[in-house]
Amino acid sequence: MLAMPLPSPVQSKSVWRIWLVRLADQRRPCCARCPVGARQKLTAADSIDFAFFADIKQFVKRACNFYRRRREGKLSRKKQAAEKAWLRAELLRLETCDVSHEKASTLQARWL
Repeated sequence: MLAMPLPSPVQSKSVWRIWLVRLADQRRPCCARCPVGARQKLTAADSIDFAFFADIKQFVKRACNFYRRRREGKLSRKKQAAEKAWLRAELLRLETCDVSHEKASTLQARWL
């Protein structure tokens, strides 16, 4: 089921292109939406902001993996509790982490 309504057939090609791009964005894995480009191009490799982007990417991958494995019934209750605790602690740490780069600050504000 599509999350967006189809444009009408009489609309221009640009409307259809925009619709296809948005649809493709919805189908991408959540970790692909992370600002990897900002981490690689705009921050120095040894900076706190670079580590922040890497931690965000790790958090998203781990959260997606947890959700998928829990849905499939592959996690025991003990493992679920441990993973939930780690995710909550990491989320709290990411929300309170001091960042100086504009993109990192924007991402952190949206994260809340």
